[in-house]
Amino acid sequence: MNESAAPGQMAEVFFQSTPCLSAHVYVLKAHPNEYIEDLLFLCQCGAFSAVSNGTRACILAALHITSHHNAVTSVMKHCESTDIVKAATLLDRPRKLRQLKQKIQYIEDSNPNLVSNSTPESDG
Repeated sequence: MNESAAPGQMAEVFFQSTPCLSAHVYVLKAHPNEYIEDLLFLCQCGAFSAVSNGTRACILAALHITSHHNAVTSVMKHCESTDIVKAATLLDRPRKLRQLKQKIQYIEDSNPNLVSNSTPESDG
């Protein structure tokens, strides 16, 4: 994408075959006005329903991550409840990872005899 992306040039991020949260966050940070303008255009003309559920969830999560809360409110009106739940799950992922790491650390600390400090040997 060039530095002065015109409306409509960011359509590829909305219609990715594999939804990618980091791609939406990147574009929102690089071109926030153009991204939101294109997104609202998709919503207004009814084309937002053609965007996959996974991508809609990534869009909602990316808008929240980048603090574009007014846009979140506008876009949510065009989303299904499953999109909103998936976006919340994406946003909750870092907390769940921290929680899992704490549980693993607790188990390792409580059972040092179960944890092997050696590295696996290669099959060669």
